[in-house]
Amino acid sequence: MDPSPPATIQSTPIATAILLPPKKLRWSLWANFGLFVALFTIWIIAQILVAIIGMGSWLAINPDQLSLLLQNIKNLQTSNQSSFTMDNLLSEKALNFIVPLTVASLIIGNIITIPFILLFAKLSKRGVRNYLNLQNTSLSNWFKWTGITVAFIAVEIAILSLAQPDEGQGPINILLQTVSPWLMIPAIAIGAPIIEELLFRGFLYKGIVESKLKHTGAIIITSTLFAIIHINPQASAPANLVTLFVIFILASLMGHARHQTKSLYITIWMHFINNAFATGAFYTAQYLENQEHLLK
Repeated sequence: MDPSPPATIQSTPIATAILLPPKKLRWSLWANFGLFVALFTIWIIAQILVAIIGMGSWLAINPDQLSLLLQNIKNLQTSNQSSFTMDNLLSEKALNFIVPLTVASLIIGNIITIPFILLFAKLSKRGVRNYLNLQNTSLSNWFKWTGITVAFIAVEIAILSLAQPDEGQGPINILLQTVSPWLMIPAIAIGAPIIEELLFRGFLYKGIVESKLKHTGAIIITSTLFAIIHINPQASAPANLVTLFVIFILASLMGHARHQTKSLYITIWMHFINNAFATGAFYTAQYLENQEHLLK
């Protein structure tokens, strides 16, 4: 009697998923951080190049403004003034152009950088959606993290009301005061959450969480870096400490949300709520202040 053939294990998707270990990333933790720095640099350089090209084109169309700019530089050098600011270099006409150009450079810089983020994620062994966690989550998670974000905003208002930090005239405040809300709201409430979440809790987070640092290390590192880039150079040291603390807490909440829901869409949504509230509150206060002046 012929011996029975050896038993074979049928290859099924479930068996394969159990037997095969998860694919490792193509790069190490430090390589991932280097790629993040490269992406962040691309983001900044793209904004600068757009601003330079836009301003250069405008000066070419308005040669009188270029002559005035060169004359102002010469006058400042002659008077031995060490500070070269926008106010003493550019005319009012030029300033009226450069302010919306700055916002446009932010938006276009985002558009230029996002394909690079997707490309770098594609070069990993995980695929774009998996690497960046571009997947939906349950409806209960949407409600849960929306409520947590609203609660955080209430605490944030209380902290800022008690601390009353002297924030000075930072770049964002200047743009909010001079640029139309129809341009600023998309840039701050929509553009910033998308690009910053893709960079920090998308690309950078994945590389850290796959290392020995795990989720705790990923949340702490990404939250710290996220808070640092929001430092206002015009603000006082105590004001920046308060800002760093508040933003670090928000970033930590978003990092925990990403870990718990496995969805970057949740963190983008939380970021949007916070930025939309801050922008809306600023314009509301500005409107009420203007109405008060009209009534006097």
